Amino acid sequence: METELDIVRNAECGFEDDFFGAIVKETVSRSGMPSLCTCKKLSVGIALVRDDEIATLNRTYRDKDAPTDVLSFSEHEGTAIHPDEDGNVFLGDLVISPDFVRRAAEGDGVPFSKEFIFVVAHGILHLLGFDHGEEMFRIQDEVTEKLFSA
Repeated sequence: METELDIVRNAECGFEDDFFGAIVKETVSRSGMPSLCTCKKLSVGIALVRDDEIATLNRTYRDKDAPTDVLSFSEHEGTAIHPDEDGNVFLGDLVISPDFVRRAAEGDGVPFSKEFIFVVAHGILHLLGFDHGEEMFRIQDEVTEKLFSA
């Protein structure tokens, strides 16, 4: 499976595109969705933004007047995910606030890169249709541990 990432960098995190690609691939491979693992190309949009930008989106789409770490905008909300006729899948978009993630990492006493892996995996799982629950948290923990220790 080839991954195609469209990354918009309005805020800096210090990670290259292949860092994000590894998280996407590992999360999808652990998701239990075989049709995605065999698709030709999997695409995800990622926007790295400042706290004020993500707070505006959080207010608009979730009615929460505060910044957050990640917002997920799924292309397949409530529907099964299948490759198109060319074998490609566009999952949707993630919006991430690196500053929020940095503060969370400091507050939790974990390295920034580990927290960032956790947040991206969390967002990808939402794009895949997962809701907060035991399976979702298990997968994002596994992805984080594997990629952080690599």
